Amino acid sequence: MFDESPFPDWLGTFLVPDEEFGEAYESTTPERRAWLKTCIARLHVLHGAAGMTWGRAEKQWRQGFVSVAEIRPVEWTIVFLAGEYASGPRSVAALMPALLAGVANVLVVRIADEGAPWAAPVLAGFELAGQEAVVNLAADRMPVLLSEMANKGSGRCLVLGKIDEALKAAVARFALDCSPHVACWFEPVSGSLAIAGAEDACDIDEDLLSWAHPDLQIVRYDGENLEMVQEEGGFLALAGTPDLVDIVPDSIPLMLGPGQEGCWIWPELEPQFFMQRRLSLMTEM
Repeated sequence: MFDESPFPDWLGTFLVPDEEFGEAYESTTPERRAWLKTCIARLHVLHGAAGMTWGRAEKQWRQGFVSVAEIRPVEWTIVFLAGEYASGPRSVAALMPALLAGVANVLVVRIADEGAPWAAPVLAGFELAGQEAVVNLAADRMPVLLSEMANKGSGRCLVLGKIDEALKAAVARFALDCSPHVACWFEPVSGSLAIAGAEDACDIDEDLLSWAHPDLQIVRYDGENLEMVQEEGGFLALAGTPDLVDIVPDSIPLMLGPGQEGCWIWPELEPQFFMQRRLSLMTEM
């Protein structure tokens, strides 16, 4: 699988076998699989799929110079997952922008000991998204992988979940040392998701939210104390009724209404993040 990719060949030893993908798929109920498919479909619509593999715009300016702007997908992307990461919707929401941007080489690396069980919705989500390059690496293999990726061209790193602080720092340092052609995005550190609306009138499916985000604490508010959401802060998203759209605190980047509880999107993580750009300025061509 990795023969013609920038990723080291030895990763093939750590690939998640097809049987494990199949078990995760089968152990996720049809209803929950349908939600993962809906989440992926929403991301397709919201982000679209890149139709180009390379672009160039050359302009002659009246002010006496020429600009040449070039853009192309980065050569590779690695999605790092904490070993216990359990959110299917959030994991596919991080993966899909890279795929939709047209990145040719995308790798998922779960940092966990060999044989550690996967959260079925996460692996099922990757299966439904068509992501086959998924490996399980022990933490002590991470420095080796990062060192071998140092001279492999433009790339992006995504980090999901609570990984060891030393590993987190190593990924950040790797991206900094390889900048500007390598950049890194970390999932926001938060342990809570807010539900707003009077309990007897709120149509939010709390059971679905709990399945989609088993690692998050769900905190309920009513319309009268919604300002407390702003004061307490630290929420990844708010689930609430449509009448709250205009009063959601600015500190919350995502709101999910009734019927969207199984979906997710990272508003700051768009396909453009996975594009490499170069601008040339010249007096004449």
